[in-house]
Formats: sequence, structure tokens, C-alpha cells
Amino acid sequence: MVGWLTLRGQRQNTDRQRAHEVAEHRRTERRETFVEYLAAYSELREKVLASAENASPATGPLAEIHPTEVARYSRAYQALLIFSTPPIGEAARKCSAHLWYLADAVRRGDRAAIAHDRDEGRRLRGALRTAMQHELGIDTPD
Repeated sequence: MVGWLTLRGQRQNTDRQRAHEVAEHRRTERRETFVEYLAAYSELREKVLASAENASPATGPLAEIHPTEVARYSRAYQALLIFSTPPIGEAARKCSAHLWYLADAVRRGDRAAIAHDRDEGRRLRGALRTAMQHELGIDTPD
């Protein structure tokens, strides 16, 4: 009887340890997905804003002007949508829509819309980072 109880306790400990390892692995994967998305987003946004500084901004599609950055961003965005919760997906959709709005504003030479990106873009990225931190269980200052 004692042997059976010991074996049962060991099995429960092993199951708990395995569940903890799986949960930690998933958390690490989500964190890496979040970091890659934010890095790809920032890189593409910087390229878009840099082209606003040119005397004659490019007029073609963003994917033709910055193919590497658009491809990286698209992969990171799709991974984020697959591996995250709906609140993060919604916040990422808003950031993405705003990024395309910014690219269009740069293409049109709309200085007011580009200036609007400073506040609106910062707000949207902040909301996304807060959602990511919440999903990862990271406390954020209020």
C-alpha cells in the first residue's frame, strides 16, 4: 500500500513538473513572437518614416519599395495572430491598420497625417504592449 501511494505521489509530481515545463515553453514562444512582431513593426515603420524625409517619396506599393521589411512584418503579424489571444490580435490589427495608414499618408505627402502618427501610433503600440504584458503575466505600472 505504501509503495502504491509513493508511486502515485511521484506520478503526480512528474505530471505537475511536465505541465509547468509545457506552460513555460509556451510562454517563452509567445514572448519571442511578441518581440519579433514589435521589431518587425518598428523596422517597417522606420523605413516608412524615412521615406517621408525624401524630397520625392516613392509612389509604388509598400511591398515593392521595402519588400524585405514588408515580408518580415507580414510573417510576424500572422504568427502573432495565430499564437496570441483575441485582445492581442485586435490590438495588433489596429497597429497594422495604422501602419498602412501612415504609409499611405507618406505616399500622399500628407504632413498632418504623418504628424498624427506620433500620438496615435504611440497610443496604439502602448495598448498592444500592455496586452502582451498582461498575457505574459508581467505587472505593468498604472
